[in-house]
Amino acid sequence: MKNIIKKILKLLAEKIGYGVDRMQDYRKLREFQRQMELKEVAPLGTIWIVGCGRMGIQFLNAIKSSKGLRLGGLIDYNVDNIPNLIAKMKLPEVPYGKDLNLLKEAGFNLTNDVLIIATTADSHFSLTEAAINMGVKKILLEKPLTTSIAEGHALIKLVKDNQVNLYVDHTRRWMVTFQSLRKLLASGIIGKPESLTMPYGESGVAMIGSHLFDLCRFILDAEIVSVSSSIDQTQKENKRGARFYDPTGNFRCLLSNGVVADLYLSNALSKRHNLLYIVGSKGRIEVDFEIEQLRIVTSAGMVYEKPFPFQIDRKNALNNIIFDLLKGAAPICSIHDGLQALEAVIAAMESAEHNGVMVHLPLSEEIVNKKFSFA
Repeated sequence: MKNIIKKILKLLAEKIGYGVDRMQDYRKLREFQRQMELKEVAPLGTIWIVGCGRMGIQFLNAIKSSKGLRLGGLIDYNVDNIPNLIAKMKLPEVPYGKDLNLLKEAGFNLTNDVLIIATTADSHFSLTEAAINMGVKKILLEKPLTTSIAEGHALIKLVKDNQVNLYVDHTRRWMVTFQSLRKLLASGIIGKPESLTMPYGESGVAMIGSHLFDLCRFILDAEIVSVSSSIDQTQKENKRGARFYDPTGNFRCLLSNGVVADLYLSNALSKRHNLLYIVGSKGRIEVDFEIEQLRIVTSAGMVYEKPFPFQIDRKNALNNIIFDLLKGAAPICSIHDGLQALEAVIAAMESAEHNGVMVHLPLSEEIVNKKFSFA
């Protein structure tokens, strides 16, 4: 009889323990839901864009859709295309030109206005250096930061010496969904994260991989310490032109907290899946960005399934970035963060050149000074 009572008491204790754990999990999720409420942005400000290609157009759409952002001017080497762009997008008539001299000629406010540099990476250093030397204080720079680590270090010095507020456009850092996911992981709801897997789909390691390397650093709050590559044997022609080489393939990185992250960007994947799986010591998190669904399973027996408003949040994020920069807020993605993502990309390129060996960060002096043509 005593043994039966002991077993019953033991079972009750286990049930109560699981119940307490489950209640704690639900508390964490309530906080997560509160954070997931998307912010409505209605700032006022003047934005100037350098580079009217794919990314420049995304910023123009963000400005158009906002309640208060105001376009100040457009700069593009192919200046003859700008009038057609203004007409096609039904933009307001603004000053436009082919180089940064327009800023002086058209009354750019060096202290308050925002300059977005949305060109390819091979011009990032020269344009940013020129803008800083002209006195521009608020810059949003498209990623990858530059085409060499040495140029990245030089930009960091320029930004520091001239007290410039420079953001790097790793957009996911400004998305409420990912900010909330970061806090949820830190809460310990799935215990200690052990692995991260992203079957994304065919993409270049610089164009998309840089975003995903940065996302790993951000949501796991850890540094990338090594990278290895398995690039596709057959590489397709780069859509940006023959002078660019941005390989597709599968990439693995090890983070300082012990997490192994696998990023599948191979052209062997027939479609863009855009999935995220994080496995921890006490559960797992699954995100499907295409159908915008989040699923969490914990060892306490809780299963949580809710929408993950990725598309709405992504559109909102560009406004959030510009709004923060207009206010002069400290960057969520700093030039240092941009350099760390660039270093992971270059490590992946070096690994690919040497049969997939693991390349450790920080990179050697020889690689630091090497220039790449990935974007």
